[in-house]
Amino acid sequence: MDEKSKDETTGKEQTVTITESTNLDKSEVDRMIREAEQHASEDRQHREAIDARHKTDSLAYQLKRLLKDLGEKVPMHEKSRCDQLIADARDAVKDENTDKQRHIQLASDLQQALSMVGAAAYRQANSAGRTAPDGGGRPNSGSEDDVVDAEFTER
Repeated sequence: MDEKSKDETTGKEQTVTITESTNLDKSEVDRMIREAEQHASEDRQHREAIDARHKTDSLAYQLKRLLKDLGEKVPMHEKSRCDQLIADARDAVKDENTDKQRHIQLASDLQQALSMVGAAAYRQANSAGRTAPDGGGRPNSGSEDDVVDAEFTER
């Protein structure tokens, strides 16, 4: 395949020839394709295991960061449970022999813990009479009595 290029400033033109080069004959290429197809299932399973491992690691990091960000807002019993779950997840991630199902279970547990910690911190903030979650600066009474249903018309 010949490709031409031209320098716009000088007007000089050059041609580059690109040729296919391989030391493999067609039968070797066909054999390699067959082997790749035979191992596709194993490769997919290996990829799924790696993805599960990465998810476990990511969720453990997110939970640890959330615990740090919320600090004292997280009830002590929840924090202890989460710390143990994070430690279990880190151990599983470090161990190359941990199977995919274990990572899936840990990821599920970590996701539940993330939800619980967030909800517990939110409940604690609301029960302490802090400002409304909308940032309005007014105390949040925790009831829906503050909601006003109104209609709006433009003139």
